[in-house]
Amino acid sequence: MFAAAEEGPAHPDISDVLRYLENSPVMLRALQEFISAMQQHEDMLLTRLTEAEGRLATYEGRNAQQNMEEGRDEEEMEEGPAPQEPEFNIEEAEWAPLPESDDEEEEWLAEAEWAPLPDDSEERPEVPVAPMEMSGVDEPEEAIREIVLRSRTITIPVPVTHATMAVAVPEVFHPADLGDLPDQFRKELEVPQVEPYTVARAEGNIAIVCGICDRQFETLKGWRIHASRKHKQDGFCARCGHNLLLPPEFTAAQRTAAVELHALDWCPRACAAVMDERQVKRRRLNLVGREEDAQYLFVPGEKIHRENKRTRLEYLSLPIPVLHPLSNEGGQAG
Repeated sequence: MFAAAEEGPAHPDISDVLRYLENSPVMLRALQEFISAMQQHEDMLLTRLTEAEGRLATYEGRNAQQNMEEGRDEEEMEEGPAPQEPEFNIEEAEWAPLPESDDEEEEWLAEAEWAPLPDDSEERPEVPVAPMEMSGVDEPEEAIREIVLRSRTITIPVPVTHATMAVAVPEVFHPADLGDLPDQFRKELEVPQVEPYTVARAEGNIAIVCGICDRQFETLKGWRIHASRKHKQDGFCARCGHNLLLPPEFTAAQRTAAVELHALDWCPRACAAVMDERQVKRRRLNLVGREEDAQYLFVPGEKIHRENKRTRLEYLSLPIPVLHPLSNEGGQAG
């Protein structure tokens, strides 16, 4: 094999390769099949390329023809004169002969009905308009500019004055007037022995000091919020400024519940919304015949028709019944 390779040409071509593969028919057949397959594939690609070029040329010619037709139509629409209706000559109509017979008269009327009417523009005489003379001086182009108008701030000099703001002094504590309350409600309230709050002044500053816990506040509103949240368990109502007379064995939760019921049902300084709700609730109780329950709702200006013998405090202090288990004898008897 090496001897044949040495004897072969310096640059072998395909014929040398085929001659060399004659001794191995399997490799020769494989090479021939590969070459024929590649030739078929190349022919197919050339055929498709030719078809694609033909289609592209057809599309380009069609688009060019459409563009030319559209341009021609636009030129005809721009340059072509508008269709005009036939002119109506008044003199000819005046000198036209009238129909002599009935048949001619019907034909003449039919033609007159279907004849086109003249336009208003044709009846009016045309006024010649002198052409505008173009001056040699070029006029400046006009431009629109948006201008935003704003209010101006004007500074006015004024004399300097050293004015001090007056500090609002909190009002002195006054408990609510119990004159309108029924006796059964007055007996359950007492004025606190210590003032609920005091006003302290120090170096021009004013502070509200709570009389129950000695906590300080900057405003009276702050003290009221604090008292309504923290001192309910002490039996104190921050709205009317009174203490509820509650049994000493009441727990903090019971005292808080009693103060909340007092604020909702019969506090004399309740807000307008609470007063309206009381009035509606009391009217409903009276309508259903529960006058005894309606007596525990205080509404200013309304009188209680009849008084119950027991006060609300007595109802709150009723003993709780204790249940005992049944004896064996009682169970056997049953």
